[in-house]
Amino acid sequence: MKNIANEIIEWHRGTFPNATEKAILLKLTEESEELIKAIENDTNIIEEIADVVIVAVAFLARRRLWLEDVVSTKLDINKSRKWGDEDENGDRPRVKMIEAD
Repeated sequence: MKNIANEIIEWHRGTFPNATEKAILLKLTEESEELIKAIENDTNIIEEIADVVIVAVAFLARRRLWLEDVVSTKLDINKSRKWGDEDENGDRPRVKMIEAD
């Protein structure tokens, strides 16, 4: 995965050398909205998923972070959490634990 990440980083830096973190995050929002529409219309889903990942990797690069590292760390956290009942969309909210004094 780091090979494709390096390719994304090199391309993004060359194509958008002055992009700010805010601009990249706004682009991520735009690409996420396009993915939602693609899923609703059942068209171009793979391309839109790729766009979301490309922009996310570009943002991580600005922070000097690697996708594998941040995802692995967060996945471990998510695995240790408790999850509530499914809603009508199949989502399960996280059960927030109250810290004792």
